[in-house]
Amino acid sequence: LYNMSLDIIQYWPMEGYKPRKSQLEVLNWIQNLPSHIKYILCEVPVGGGKSPLGINYSAYLANSLGSSFILTPQKILQKQYQDSFDRSRLFSLYGKSNYTCVPKDTNCDIGSDIKPKCAQCPHRDAMATMKHSPNIVLNYTLALLLFMLSPELSLGKRELLVFDECHQLENHLTEFKALQIGDKRCRQFKVKSISPKNEYEAMDWIENTYFPAVKHEYNILKSVVDEIMNRYERNEAMDKADADVIGKLKDIVKHMDVINHYIKLTRDELIDNYALIREKTFFKFKPLYGKDIFHEYCKPMANKFLFMSSTILDKDAYCHDLGIPPNEAAFISIDSEFPIDNRPVFYSPAMKMTYGWDKDDKKQSRKKMIEKIIEICKTHVDDCGIIHTGSFNVASWLSKELEGKISQRIMHHNPDSDYTRDQVIDEFTNNENNEKLLLISPSITEGLDLKEDKGRFNIISKIPFPNLSDNWIKRRMELSKEWYTRQAMLGVIQATGRTTRTIEDWSYTYILDQSFDMLLKMYYKHTPKWFKDSIIR
Repeated sequence: LYNMSLDIIQYWPMEGYKPRKSQLEVLNWIQNLPSHIKYILCEVPVGGGKSPLGINYSAYLANSLGSSFILTPQKILQKQYQDSFDRSRLFSLYGKSNYTCVPKDTNCDIGSDIKPKCAQCPHRDAMATMKHSPNIVLNYTLALLLFMLSPELSLGKRELLVFDECHQLENHLTEFKALQIGDKRCRQFKVKSISPKNEYEAMDWIENTYFPAVKHEYNILKSVVDEIMNRYERNEAMDKADADVIGKLKDIVKHMDVINHYIKLTRDELIDNYALIREKTFFKFKPLYGKDIFHEYCKPMANKFLFMSSTILDKDAYCHDLGIPPNEAAFISIDSEFPIDNRPVFYSPAMKMTYGWDKDDKKQSRKKMIEKIIEICKTHVDDCGIIHTGSFNVASWLSKELEGKISQRIMHHNPDSDYTRDQVIDEFTNNENNEKLLLISPSITEGLDLKEDKGRFNIISKIPFPNLSDNWIKRRMELSKEWYTRQAMLGVIQATGRTTRTIEDWSYTYILDQSFDMLLKMYYKHTPKWFKDSIIR
């Protein structure tokens, strides 16, 4: 492959680094696609070097340094792009609140509303730089907001729109148009919260009780903010309390915009296209699919679209979810370059972690699960590891049962702890004293980079089937059992990728839930070969 004459390789963006075999394979395949292919789906395993592919293809299409928007799920991934490529080739833009307005001693989101405008504004400068940059990196939330406002901002259409970690795209699209109303919001607007029985009751209450209260609070706060603005017309440093009031008003304006979207819907549109999710402290409306949002906001922004993830799994199903014509899409799944001995997945069933796992008649099975985890921890007595639990109930049970029985110090962010998820992950990954740690959590299947000694073993105690108590998930499962199964397999593969991060790295994964056998049989056809090859029974 290195000897192949590839026009596209002339635009390789990483000086001093040759493209690897897998990267050449993808680029060669992309270059030889028929011209009518508009949507390009690339399934590249963890460590496959996805980020240069989008920039390379962007430069090839534009016959220059590039012409693309690159979307990532998290700011930390934006920074990785920023640190990996020269600024002449790529620019990473963040939301207004991430930039500091020095003259007014606040962030640019608030400072930009206070007259007179600053002579120098870091966010305004960033926007100007962005418009002239060949490749622009944005997180999903900010990108959707800017795409929605595109004519006003004159962002312009680009040759390529890249979706990194594209298996998360639909969730970001549907959450972007979700409306959530909880106890905290109701206290803010001085209305009594409700738990609506159905969509009709929820919308009647929103229109007749909640929205009038929101508008009333907006009017009161607007007059207060107007007075504040008048006091700061001399570029004075802003008092924190005043900045907080302005921030509250901005939040209410955004909230009102979302409410207006739902009020304009007919009841039939609401029932057919949205799910009502009810929890103890809030209820939420959420679009069933992301396809309409994708076509309204993303499709006008580019001529071609590159989707990259280690877990696309099923091309036709993925296209269906986003409303993409399959005949205009192409899909490639490449092998992992990591040695198979460095990433074994041991399937060692202890018990079936389905509904009722915590009942009295499962005591012996639960005992077997605990014994097996203790055995694994003793095998890895000098290592740090993680346990994926699928739910806080399982996480709480394991945290209590394992305490004092293993050499690793247990870390968790269960509801009864004093730690947030981010705090626990930060302490676990930094580990300044080189302690032997075990992180137990239901929400670490993604976004965790435990290379080398940060993580040598990885236990999946419960297959991460989506929670059917969430009505959005229940509706999607009723519409497509394939979708539900795909999400579970996606979660498993993502979880196994937390610990072996480079070609030289190694770790062991242990799957203890008997449900994995059924999942693998149901989804064998679409499970990547490199993952199936790593499974040892």
